[in-house]
Amino acid sequence: MAEKLMTIPLSSLCRSAVNVRKTDFKRDLEELAASIAAHGLLQNLTVRAAGANGKKRVADYEVVAGGRRLAALKLLAKRKHIATDYPVPCQVIAHDDAAEVSLAENLVRTPLHPADQFDAFSKLHGQGLGIEEIARRFGTTPKTVQQRLKLAAVSPKLMAIYREGEMTLDQLVAFTLTDDHEAQERVWFDGSPYDRHPQALRRMLTRSLVSGGDRRARFIGAEAYEAAGGAIVRDLFGGDDDGYFTDSQLLDQLVAEKLALEADRVKAENWAWVEVMTEVDYAYLSQFRRLSPTQVELSKKEEARLSRCCERHDELVADLED
Repeated sequence: MAEKLMTIPLSSLCRSAVNVRKTDFKRDLEELAASIAAHGLLQNLTVRAAGANGKKRVADYEVVAGGRRLAALKLLAKRKHIATDYPVPCQVIAHDDAAEVSLAENLVRTPLHPADQFDAFSKLHGQGLGIEEIARRFGTTPKTVQQRLKLAAVSPKLMAIYREGEMTLDQLVAFTLTDDHEAQERVWFDGSPYDRHPQALRRMLTRSLVSGGDRRARFIGAEAYEAAGGAIVRDLFGGDDDGYFTDSQLLDQLVAEKLALEADRVKAENWAWVEVMTEVDYAYLSQFRRLSPTQVELSKKEEARLSRCCERHDELVADLED
């Protein structure tokens, strides 16, 4: 297989029809372009001398392996991050070898294990690179970087189990709800091997916490709770409303205070008796009896107001029907 290494201007390169990667070859192009801009082209392209396309030669060389890298370079040139004649390191091969070489480069490869990726991001952060800078260098979002750093912080013992294929990524994600390695390991090693689905792990890790979906949490709201000094454990892998309130006593106190204010507002309506219950106590309520409404004589003023209300009601019903 005759071949040689040389640099070729970007403007002299085009994608070859023999490149075996036909589907989604532009997938994750932003990330690849960002990486090339930050770190340079780490792997040369494989090319062959171009043939004529109709009556006109499109370029001097066709890229048979490295089409995504070529697309990323052209994207950088379009955005004027690099020159259109940027020197691209290329390996030039013979025409007869093109299809086989393209297949070999795209087929004979092993993707990086996610655990290695988490560890690499953690080391970059430990070397002083900020989350925003890491995201920029690899063309991803700050939240994605935060998620990978959070995964890298899971107990090394559990990470080793994940590396060995005895734990799924969803299970590993569940452990990011706490930074306590002892708690993480206790849930995995002391719990039942048959009850390790992600939701069960989350439930065991947050037994002492209050879910953000709890009616008390929704009633008070995260902003008021945090303003009162409460802390919330955020789930980086959940929705915007996910999270766990760490201080249930503070939450109950805020609920009682807010309900007391509501009770005072109701008392101002001239009710003789107002009582607040955070939980329905049916045994307590059973001692009361139900009163049936009785007819009362209305004053002329009340009769006129009732008549106006009935007319307004009929108008609203008619509008809704339309």
